[in-house]
Amino acid sequence: MEESKITKSNKIKIIVITALIFLVSIAGISYAYFTIQIIGNDTASSMRLRTANMSLVYNDVQIVSGEYVEPGWTQTKTLTVTNNGNVNADYIIKFRELVNTIINGELVISATCTSSTGTCDNLPERAVHSASTEITDAYMYGPIAIAPGVTHTYTLTAEFKETGSNQNYNQNKYFNGTLNIGDGTATSEDLFTYTVSNDEVTITGYKIGKNSTFEIVDVNACQSTGAYMLQQSPYNMDSSSAVAAAQVLCSGGTIQGTTIEDQVYSGAIESEYYNALGIIVDISKTVYSPSDVIIPSIIDGKQVTTTDEYAFNGKNLTSVVIPNSVEEIERDAFGSNLLTSVIIPNSITTIGKNVFMNNQLTSIVIPNSVTSLGWSSFDSNQLISAVISNGITAIDETMFANNQLTTIIIPNGITGLGYYSFSGNRLTKVIIPNTVLYINGGTFYNNQLSTVTIPSSVEYIYDHSFDDNQLTSVIIEGKSDSNDFSEYGYGNNIWGWASGSGCTDATCITWLGSGS
Repeated sequence: MEESKITKSNKIKIIVITALIFLVSIAGISYAYFTIQIIGNDTASSMRLRTANMSLVYNDVQIVSGEYVEPGWTQTKTLTVTNNGNVNADYIIKFRELVNTIINGELVISATCTSSTGTCDNLPERAVHSASTEITDAYMYGPIAIAPGVTHTYTLTAEFKETGSNQNYNQNKYFNGTLNIGDGTATSEDLFTYTVSNDEVTITGYKIGKNSTFEIVDVNACQSTGAYMLQQSPYNMDSSSAVAAAQVLCSGGTIQGTTIEDQVYSGAIESEYYNALGIIVDISKTVYSPSDVIIPSIIDGKQVTTTDEYAFNGKNLTSVVIPNSVEEIERDAFGSNLLTSVIIPNSITTIGKNVFMNNQLTSIVIPNSVTSLGWSSFDSNQLISAVISNGITAIDETMFANNQLTTIIIPNGITGLGYYSFSGNRLTKVIIPNTVLYINGGTFYNNQLSTVTIPSSVEYIYDHSFDDNQLTSVIIEGKSDSNDFSEYGYGNNIWGWASGSGCTDATCITWLGSGS
C-alpha cells in the first residue's frame, strides 16, 4: 500500500465500544406512550422489541464486530420494521446514546429496502454524526411511511470509508451507538416556521416549543405594545423599524428567525406582558423542541431548498442534519449554537455570512458544490481541520478566524484571501497556491508561522498580513524587491517586524525574482 495510506502494519484501531452496537429500543411509534416489551434474550439469533403497534426485529445476532478495522471495512445487518396496528404510521431511524469520535464523515451507513407489499425506498449512504460526548438522539433517516400490516426489510451496511489518502487522523477512535426507530408522526409545522414560493420551501425559524393554546386576539394591541418593546433593550430598534417589525410579528410572521410564540416559549416575553400584547397563552403544556434538529427535505409535499437568515440562530442546538434538498443557507442561520459537528451536503451551493459562527465545530468539510461562501462563516469555533471547496474563488474576511487550525491548504483557483481570514489560529504551515492575486491585511495575523512562501502570482499584499507570528524565513517567488508588487503595504508591518514578532528585508526575506 502507498505511503499516503494506512498500512496493515499500522492498522487504525477503531475500538468500537462493545463493537457497533445495533441493539434496538423503540420510542413510541404509535399515537400514545407504551411500555416496551422485549421478546427473546441476549443470546437469541432474532431480537425483537415491540410497542403497541410497531415492532423491529434483527434477523441475526445483534452485535456488529469491528475491532482493529482498516479503511474499507464493512459489515451488514438485516432488520425488519412492521406496522402491527390498523392505522398508517411514520417512523424515523436514529441512533440513541451515540458517541462517535471518527471524523470527516468516514463512518457511514446505508441500506437497501424491500417491502412485504409493493416497494420501499433504499436508505442512501449517510455519515454517522461525529460526537465526542454522547448524543441522546441522532437522526439518520425518515420519516418513512408504513401502512398497516406492512413489513419493511432492510439490509443495513456500516462502512469505514477508504479515501485513498492518509487517514491517520482516525487512529484510536471509537464508535458506540444504539440503532433505534422513533416516532415520525409529528408534523413539520410542530417545529418549523416556513414559507412556500414557486413550489419550494424556505425554513424561516425553529420553534422553541409548541403549546396547545397560543392566540393573538388583539392585533392592534400587539402591534402597539410590540413596537414599544422593540425600541427597548435588548432590541433597541428605531421607531419606524420597530413599527414595521411589530406589524410582521403580530400577523404571525418571523423576524430574524423568531416569532412571538418563540419569544413566549423561550421566556423572552414574560407573562405580565401577555394582556398588553393582546395574546392568550397557556404554557402548562409546552413541549420543547429538541436540541438535535432534523431539517426535513419535504414539507407539504414541496422540497425544502433554503434555510432563511437567523432561522436556527441562538437555539442551543447540539446537532443538525441538513438534507440533500437544501441548496442555500442564508446568513447567520446556525450561528451562536453548541454544534460540534455538521455535514454539509453536496447539494449546497451558497453559504451566507456568519452561518456557523460562534459554535464548537472541530472539523469541517466544505464540498466542491459550494461556489459562494460568506465572510465569517466559521469564525469563532474550535476547528482543528478544515477542507475548503474547490468551487470558491476567494476566502472572505475572518472566514476561519479564531479557531485552532495548525495547517491549512488553500485550493488551487483561489484568487484572494480576505482580511483576517485565518487570524487567531495556531498555524505552523500554510500552502498558498499560484492562483492567489492578493493577500489582504491581517490574513494570517496571530499564528505560529516560522516560514512562508509567497507565490509569484501575488500582486497585492497588505499591512499586518503575517504580523504576530514567529517568522524566520520568507521566500517571495518571481519578484526582485517590493517594487515588483502592485501594492506592498508598509513592509515592516506586513511581516511583523514593527511589533517585534517578524523579520525584515535584510534579515530573513529571500527574493527569487529574475533580477535578484
